[in-house]
Amino acid sequence: MGVLKFNVDRAAHWKPWPAGCNGVLCDHTGEILALFSHLLGSLDSNEAELR
Repeated sequence: MGVLKFNVDRAAHWKPWPAGCNGVLCDHTGEILALFSHLLGSLDSNEAELR
């Protein structure tokens, strides 16, 4: 059907702490096409959300 779904999430504490971001790209059947995970460094939750 030509539809893709891209889900992204981040994880961080309020205080500067190791933060990360990950995501998944799926097609219309739910088959995973791509995954990613990345360490953002020592950030607070607001800065992690912006990145």
